[in-house]
Amino acid sequence: MVRGLRSVADFDAEIGIAQANSLLKPDVETVFLLTEPQHIGISSSAVRDIIIHGGKLESFVPESIIEFIRHF
Repeated sequence: MVRGLRSVADFDAEIGIAQANSLLKPDVETVFLLTEPQHIGISSSAVRDIIIHGGKLESFVPESIIEFIRHF
């Protein structure tokens, strides 16, 4: 299982999930990958605020997400 981590808080939450999964399915391994630095501190709440205030999202979300948002 591959899980992404943005912060220590993500690790704290994910390690518990990984340990539970290991107890339930010992043959399944969990691998943690760190996110790219430009995505570390962004949250859905921050992105929503940027949208509400007319800010530019290019530095915060992938172009495919921007295109999706533009349709609403």
